[in-house]
Amino acid sequence: MIRPDSLLTPSTEAGSVNDFEMGDAGQSSPFDLTQAPYSPYRAVKVVIVGAGIGGIVAAALLPAKVPNLQYVVFERNDIVGGTWAQNTYPGVRCDVPSHAYQLTFAPNPRWSEYYAPGHEIREYYEQVVKDFGIAQHLRLRHEVLRTAWNEKLSCWETTVRNLVTGEVFVETAEFFVSAQGRLNLPKKPYIPELGTEFKGHVCHTAEWDDSYDFNGKKIAIVGNGASGQQLLVNILPQVNHIDHYARSKQWILPTFSSGFLEAKPELPGAYIFTEQEKERFASNPAAYLDFRRGLERDLHDAYRGSIAGTAENEAARQRCVDAMLKRLGGDEQWLKRLLPDYAVGCKRPTPSPGYLEALRGSKVTYVDTGISYANRSGLIDANGTERQVDAIILATGFENGFLPLFPTIGKGGLDLAKHWSEDGPAGYPETYFGIMAPDMPNYFAVLQAQSYAAGGTVPLHCETSVTFIAKAIRKVQRESYKALYPSHEATTDFNEYVGAYYEDKVIGDSCNSWLKAGKGKTRPLCNETKPICGACKRLALTCCYITEFVSFNTGDSCHQAQHWTSPEHDGSNDSSISELSKFTAHPKVTFTIAQVDLSISTPDILYFSHFERLVRTSLPPSLRCFESHRLDCAFLRYAVLCLAASHLSTLDTSLSSRCLTDDSRRSVTSPTPSPLHLHHAQRYHDVAQTFVLGDILNDPSLVLIGKVLFAYYHHASTDHLRFRQAVWETTQFVRKNHVEIMESSSGEMALQLWYRLYNSHRPSRLPAVPIDGEVPSLSGPHLASPGADEYLHSMCIVGMSSDDLMHDILFRTMELRRRMVVYRCTSSVLGLPETSEQVGVQAYRLLSGMMKRPRTSLDEHEAKASFVQGDHILKLLEIQSQRLEVWKSRVDAKHMTPQKQACLSPPSFETHELANHRKRMNQLYNLLCRLLIESANTISPPAPDGIAFEDTTDTSTSALLNEALRLIDTVEPTLSSLVDIYAFSLSEVLLQLCYTFPSTTFFDYILDVVWPRMEAYGRGYEHSHIPTHLAKRVIALIADAWQDSRRILLVVTAVPEDTPKTVLLDVTHQIDVVTYGYDTQQRKFFITKRQLP
Repeated sequence: MIRPDSLLTPSTEAGSVNDFEMGDAGQSSPFDLTQAPYSPYRAVKVVIVGAGIGGIVAAALLPAKVPNLQYVVFERNDIVGGTWAQNTYPGVRCDVPSHAYQLTFAPNPRWSEYYAPGHEIREYYEQVVKDFGIAQHLRLRHEVLRTAWNEKLSCWETTVRNLVTGEVFVETAEFFVSAQGRLNLPKKPYIPELGTEFKGHVCHTAEWDDSYDFNGKKIAIVGNGASGQQLLVNILPQVNHIDHYARSKQWILPTFSSGFLEAKPELPGAYIFTEQEKERFASNPAAYLDFRRGLERDLHDAYRGSIAGTAENEAARQRCVDAMLKRLGGDEQWLKRLLPDYAVGCKRPTPSPGYLEALRGSKVTYVDTGISYANRSGLIDANGTERQVDAIILATGFENGFLPLFPTIGKGGLDLAKHWSEDGPAGYPETYFGIMAPDMPNYFAVLQAQSYAAGGTVPLHCETSVTFIAKAIRKVQRESYKALYPSHEATTDFNEYVGAYYEDKVIGDSCNSWLKAGKGKTRPLCNETKPICGACKRLALTCCYITEFVSFNTGDSCHQAQHWTSPEHDGSNDSSISELSKFTAHPKVTFTIAQVDLSISTPDILYFSHFERLVRTSLPPSLRCFESHRLDCAFLRYAVLCLAASHLSTLDTSLSSRCLTDDSRRSVTSPTPSPLHLHHAQRYHDVAQTFVLGDILNDPSLVLIGKVLFAYYHHASTDHLRFRQAVWETTQFVRKNHVEIMESSSGEMALQLWYRLYNSHRPSRLPAVPIDGEVPSLSGPHLASPGADEYLHSMCIVGMSSDDLMHDILFRTMELRRRMVVYRCTSSVLGLPETSEQVGVQAYRLLSGMMKRPRTSLDEHEAKASFVQGDHILKLLEIQSQRLEVWKSRVDAKHMTPQKQACLSPPSFETHELANHRKRMNQLYNLLCRLLIESANTISPPAPDGIAFEDTTDTSTSALLNEALRLIDTVEPTLSSLVDIYAFSLSEVLLQLCYTFPSTTFFDYILDVVWPRMEAYGRGYEHSHIPTHLAKRVIALIADAWQDSRRILLVVTAVPEDTPKTVLLDVTHQIDVVTYGYDTQQRKFFITKRQLP
């Protein structure tokens, strides 16, 4: 099990106002200042009620995500596990795949079956309690009697009874988390005379009596939900006969999976994992993660047929009908008797292998006429028929668990259970995201009303909810609030949105479902606006919460953060955000089912304007995709706003300096992006995710464009891990939807944008052989793409613009040179033959070890498979040289039609200044590629005498370098800051030149002449692949090494992928690097690790 580490180390709080006393005359007496380190996170306490899945997740994650937090968990039962602790009847089993029905931070590779039995799930959560140290905070056999918010003390006062000793006490805490669960109070139907007349055995499936012997007995099972069906199948072989009383009709499936993984009567777990398979999961975490991801994707895809009346829903219905009929042996009469009249998905289907087959057997009597009363020997149905039995088992589920089980009193004496009851003011559980409620300060719920989602699993729903709770608690800690809760307006808006979302969904059909409440059972209690979370580096999906509606109240002051106001700033005293400070309140966003109806607010106008003026010019040339009619796609519109806000955060930076004596070659300023713009960018990002599924159905090409823009946003403003995940998800999206994308009018442009992103940041893999496939006059010779992506890449190459072609050549050339350096240095240092396939594996192992990153067998296999010998890399570089000639012919005006010129640079954005800048940068990229290709010849051949790097500069190389320096002098740093941030910045070009042309004169010119001009006007290129100050530090390292007769050929930063961008922008941040190079004195290659100066 993997235990999440605390985000921050708790620190001692500074003294409170009671650290000094007032004298008799009202004057302050002398006092000593408390000598304690400052901490922005004050100590807080949380009471958690319930030790089911929700409570266990809260107890595991909250201490890891919230610094300085104490907690206690009260559980009424004597064991943990919630519903899996209470339900122990024969055959109890989960109908969700075991490897998906677990916590992402505590993966268990040793599940015994594909669908785990109940006792194994309970044992899993018992192990989680042990592994995460929850037991010491757990109070079993403690029942919560009441909880109330104390408005004067700003805390919850929870009355608890110790069920062992009978003691009653009050526990106080600033925060209260209700994880009572939904399946906790057994629902026992009223059957007259059952408790007084009937003399046989009576029990509920949630209160199972293991001592009762069923052998040879006649049994009545009341209820045909999941528990009734599972119980019937599993006790049928032991009993003499079963009378099965069914009140309603159900959609009955063997399991949610089909084919090989469909559960069968003889194999209810569908598949039993061997010890070898369990060991493979345990020894290969990457493969196990991919397996779990696949399960999650399948669960999400199952939700596609949720819109009533659609072809997908009708197809789902027909599949269920066919499956039921097949299991009934083709008996149409039985099917008619069992078939529901509501849509598939209105209520949860009941997977139960063997159930339908058992109904037709002679040992089962199916009774659907209802029960009239009980007598001494059995039950009498509504027709007056008496059936004698030895035992009656109530498989009737649970009471409504969406209402608090004990008085829960908020502000002004609000009783939440009464307020949410059908006769109360709300009439149903009206929540905010299924987590918070108005007038309930610091109150949170896990796995309650409106927190369920049809797509996904319960553990992941709990994790997303607890992540939200942790953010809210940190906000209260950090900003010295007394309490936090949503406004009535925010809650109403959210519920109206949820109601509108479900208007055309199958859940609105006529069925009696526990996921609906209110009078007439018309209000849905699920919530699809909160996608399943794979954050914490596990499932690579992003949590999403709509926050436009939030108005948080803080204590009695009722301070409200208006719509679109940063949680860190109110826009009044920050000079760096003066452009927005005059805007205080803005129109909110109104959501509809099919599209977003956006009342443009002032920040939206600002960001749209900024996108039009600057951001579009910075992006790849396919600018037509941002025409106004395409922005009707809500997902793309929010992507545009997000990227514009992210870009503006960079331009609106504040600079902090550090003092470095006699060291002009180190960067002295750290740019700090505007937190307000970054906050708005994150909000736009989060809101967009709520529209992605609907927009995919309308036009997947526009969704692809939006995904590309969000990837650039992560690249610029969050961290490399989330950026890489975004690139991976975008590529998976293309592979899955490329047919529909190409059929769209925006498809070609969307694929061009994606290909440029993918080619710049794809996994480092190259084909084993070059391909001479040539698209005349368009792209020239190119590299084949591995596997099934070859066709996609070919389509993208055909339509490539000259700018994109140069970008493609540049990154392929840099990748080939990087491989050549790594392979050459590794083979020399380890004494391996340069032709050995082990060079790739050893290079991967060596670099992983020096960077202290875990190795996997899958990555080692890929490293071995992608190894390319040095002479072959030279051939691949020659192909790139030929492509440069194609590029030169394409940019020659004599070979371009006016129509083609218009496509390369839209008239609405073509200015003389920008056109000249783009031309200069492309020429600079061209020279850099030629230098990289020429210098590669000095790296690959063996150099036994060490002469390969003694004199590597010839006349042609010097001429190329001089031309590059002439171009550098003409580049305007300010303009480059604006338009090169998503391409390849000037600082990165200089770094590559330093790799290829080591010279003291050259280093002096770069560091002492070019760089001061860049730092004075360039603002830092904060969006580029590598921040400007980091590039300068690497060049300074290369220059220092050159003075010691050591030529550095490549530098790899040993930075964790989840390091925030703001940390990398800090010039004082310590960064380790791995250097590859050649020592001209010792005449040998080296690979070393050191810290950047």
